Amino acid sequence: MKKNITPRHELQRSNGKLVTLEEAIKKSGLKDGMTISFHHHFRSGDKVINMVVAKLAEMGFKNLTLASSSLIDVHEPLIEHIKNGVITQLHTSGLRGALATPDGEARYLPFTRFARLCHQER
Repeated sequence: MKKNITPRHELQRSNGKLVTLEEAIKKSGLKDGMTISFHHHFRSGDKVINMVVAKLAEMGFKNLTLASSSLIDVHEPLIEHIKNGVITQLHTSGLRGALATPDGEARYLPFTRFARLCHQER
């Protein structure tokens, strides 16, 4: 099988698929003040949230609410985005690590509201 070495921008023009995170964010219609949502599935290997929020910061987004089923040690880079106003609210059922430490980095979360998401009983 031959490896496709076509540059991303050419692929995007030729087949209509979104091939960059930035392009996907632009096409999503996300605006300042909206909510972004993630389900943690990879546990400590989950770097998707960090990658997306870093890209959102780079693109200049502010005042976003982050809804995630859980935030753990690997999500410590979010602290910087909380301090700089990219993330201003959190909705999560699990918070661990530096984000949850009362005498540690949590001091950067004065405007962040923590809410426990309820699961409907079946």
